[in-house]
Amino acid sequence: GDGKGNFERTEIFQIPFDDRTIIDPVYNIAVGDVDGDGLVDVAIGVGGTVLHGHKLEDVPTEVLEKCWAGRVVVARNTGGGKFKRMAQFSTGSSTKGVALADLDNDGKLDLLYTARGSGYKGDLKSGKLYIRKGLGDFKFGPAMESDAGQSAYYVETGDLDGDVEVARHRSRPPWALEAEFIAVCAIVATGLIIVIVRIVLELVITLFRIEENTRKEEPAAAQDAPAVEPEDNEPPATIADL
Repeated sequence: GDGKGNFERTEIFQIPFDDRTIIDPVYNIAVGDVDGDGLVDVAIGVGGTVLHGHKLEDVPTEVLEKCWAGRVVVARNTGGGKFKRMAQFSTGSSTKGVALADLDNDGKLDLLYTARGSGYKGDLKSGKLYIRKGLGDFKFGPAMESDAGQSAYYVETGDLDGDVEVARHRSRPPWALEAEFIAVCAIVATGLIIVIVRIVLELVITLFRIEENTRKEEPAAAQDAPAVEPEDNEPPATIADL
């Protein structure tokens, strides 16, 4: 940048590729002063191997075996827009999310990164979140691993309650959303059926009770009715009868 809002594109760091016909895409980048020298260092999330224009029989077995082998690269800012790779960690799949944050407030940046996972239907817990404690001078402790669902894409940090919190983003493929929608519809439909059945049963029971009460009231009404005296059908007396 020239201080006037203009920027010039320049190559500051190149991740070495495999010597075969493969490409490792860069998915995410995090910045922070890892070694405390006042210069901003970078952590780069590199995806798994991508094969372009090749049939399986044209690809060496070792290439296929590392198709999902993502990694995270931490590089030192050496000044003048140049960077030097200082640390690298492999993951089981594409490294989608990367973050640098001082989680334990010891003045040293810790490293957080995610492994996307396979994305297969039967592999619902393949996504991972990794946290490595910063030890200083671009050294990091062993990875602390946490399940992140099926597909872990991003990781973010922030102070929500006075402590640094970690938030991870999980993505699900369309078939998972469809399955969840179908399950919700099935639950709703089952609930509606149960409600309808209860209403019908209560209505039938109410009608039965009304009919039963009516039958009980009919004999009682007949017993309580006043006796009717027989009418005298004799004709009234006349003067001639006297």
